[in-house]
Amino acid sequence: MRKIIFLDFDGVLHPDGVAKFSRLPILERFLLEMPDAEVVVSSTWREDHTLDQLRDFFSPPLRSRITGVTPSLDDGYDLGGRQSEILTYLANEGLSDTNCCW
Repeated sequence: MRKIIFLDFDGVLHPDGVAKFSRLPILERFLLEMPDAEVVVSSTWREDHTLDQLRDFFSPPLRSRITGVTPSLDDGYDLGGRQSEILTYLANEGLSDTNCCW
């Protein structure tokens, strides 16, 4: 069963507008303890950066575990928009509650 962490950057890996990626080391410590979990970026950063550029923010041992990005949907900024993007990603990958937890 695939284990996916959908990750936003702003407000999660750093306070909005302050000390970019200052909390990334905390996330990376947890990821090292969960070797079977992969990360899919759901942050708006995916709109301005390629997947390889997003991977470069992470330490080398974890870059291969950044496996994708959610699609940008027109309603992405609406209430529930991020969830819609995640559900669309899961459907596009052929994933459901039977073969994935997130």
